Formats: sequence, structure tokens, C-alpha cells
Amino acid sequence: MGKILFVSILVTMFIGGWLMSNLYEDFLLKQVPFSLVSTTEERASPGVIDKSSLKVYGDKLVLEYPSISLAEFADTRSMEPIFGKGNIGLDIVPENEEQVKVGMIAVYEPNWGKGLLIPHRVVAVSSEDDGSKVFHVQGTSGGRERITFDQIKYIQIGVIYAS
Repeated sequence: MGKILFVSILVTMFIGGWLMSNLYEDFLLKQVPFSLVSTTEERASPGVIDKSSLKVYGDKLVLEYPSISLAEFADTRSMEPIFGKGNIGLDIVPENEEQVKVGMIAVYEPNWGKGLLIPHRVVAVSSEDDGSKVFHVQGTSGGRERITFDQIKYIQIGVIYAS
């Protein structure tokens, strides 16, 4: 009888935890109509770089863009296989909210991790009552967060897959 009770409690805890996790993610974190983030229609690339900014000279590639910086990725597995340890991101500082669009990779400082920079894809943009924008970002592992423009430090415009 003790084993049956133990297994019943274990199963109940597992199912309860799974339900709470899904409810928490689906209803408390998202706060975005499903139609904003799930669509079967093709979306245009959020293009930032004009093709004329790229110059190829035999053995080198030159990207002419003001204030571009390089970023190396930590091995967090948050955005694999797109970003991995040793790969190099090409980052620019966004000048305003309008530059940050759905589909782009925003590199942001989360409220829960001062000094930490996280690259996640912008999956939706919504507005608060005061008109300020909220950017809904998500890694490939599925974790989603709501961030403000002030938290966004860079927009990732490219990745170099270095060895």
C-alpha cells in the first residue's frame, strides 16, 4: 500500500508541475495574442544592412557600417544552433524603438541579471497603455520574456561561424 501511495503522489506531483509550468508559460509570460507570434504566412527579413555596404575584395569582405562591434557568444545553448561558443556576432546599437523589428535578434540586459547580455529573437511587439513598446523575445529553447527598449543594448545584424 505504501508503494502505491508513493507512486500516486509522485505521478500527481509530476502532472501538477507540468500543468503549472504550461499555464505559467502560456498565460502569464506570453500576454500576447497567439496570432501575433504564430503564423503560417511568410515574413520578410527585417533587413538592416544595405547590400551596397558589402564589398568583396578577393581575399577579404568589408562591411561598411557605422559603429559596428563584435561579440563572442557564451556556451548557454539558449540560441543553438544559430549561436554557439566561439561564434562571433556583428552588433549595432539601435537608435530608436522603430529600428527593432519582429525577426531581429535583440541583445538585451535582463532585469534579473545586471551586466548579463542575452541574444534572443524578437517574436512580437506590443504597446503599453502609455504608448511605450514592449518587445517579446524568445530563445530557441522556448523561454520567452517581455523587455523594453531601454534593456536592448544591441541588434545583431550577422553571425560569423568561427572555429
